[in-house]
Amino acid sequence: MILKNILSLLGSAVISYVLFYFVTSEFIYRVYSGSSTLIIPLMIALLIAQTAIIFMIIRLIMDKTVDRSCVIILWIAYAFAMAVLLFGRPVIDYQAQPAISGLNRQYMIQILLNLICFMPVGYLFRKQPWGRMIVISILLILCVEILQWITHRGVFDVMDIIAGTLGIGAGYALTHYIPSRTH
Repeated sequence: MILKNILSLLGSAVISYVLFYFVTSEFIYRVYSGSSTLIIPLMIALLIAQTAIIFMIIRLIMDKTVDRSCVIILWIAYAFAMAVLLFGRPVIDYQAQPAISGLNRQYMIQILLNLICFMPVGYLFRKQPWGRMIVISILLILCVEILQWITHRGVFDVMDIIAGTLGIGAGYALTHYIPSRTH
């Protein structure tokens, strides 16, 4: 059992490193426009999270189970990465963007990333009724947008609120429609 775990972890680390080197790091360098001092901790958190995800997938395939410690590591790495992505940017001058400012490629990528990045939060609301989850999601994303506005670390954007709420809703729906042994 211990040897199987060690081999699974080593395999996960190798796969994760190759994927990280060729895909994840390139993607982050193209998308992340935050503080250069936070890029290394962000990359480390993403590498750990990516390795944990791959390890969980390998364990799920081999044993049909997921370690609770791996899930905890994944949530910690996710929380750190989200904090850096949401508040690790340099101070910006403009503060309000009440409507769609133009649907260029960069803006569409940002909307898609907001949707994807907030999907895991939907899992946290899996035991809530659908209506309550929507209200809590809107309030949560609104709080993030207000904090970004107050700290000058982001733009208060209505599309961010919509995309974040849709992302949480999609994560919530996935936890209800995909059978899982982890909750």
